[in-house]
Amino acid sequence: MIQGRNISQRQNTEVGVLLGLVCIVLFYFYRQEFYLWAAMLALGMVLILPLVFKPLAWLWFGFSGLLAMIVPTILLGIIYYLLVFPVGYLRRLMGKDSLQLNKFKKSRSSVLVSVERTFGKQDFERTF
Repeated sequence: MIQGRNISQRQNTEVGVLLGLVCIVLFYFYRQEFYLWAAMLALGMVLILPLVFKPLAWLWFGFSGLLAMIVPTILLGIIYYLLVFPVGYLRRLMGKDSLQLNKFKKSRSSVLVSVERTFGKQDFERTF
């Protein structure tokens, strides 16, 4: 979470405005007057005393920090197992060996391919 992190007045204001907007959306869908009053109260408190939203801002930004640590790991894992792993497995089943891993350390000669070419100006203008 946010250990030792100070919540700024701007972050308090952002959380208060977000709370007001959520209440307005809830009023739009459910047509209950309570949500409209809650939105007006939240937006009024943002103007008068945004410090009221500090505990909520601390929770909100702490939760976002926690998500920032977890979500990339999960997304990268999903991408790996849905994209990279199947492609590599299919290439292995087809007998492809682009990296020449089967030849590596089998003999004293190098598996690197020597390219005898002189690079000109046009090669560096559009590298991709």
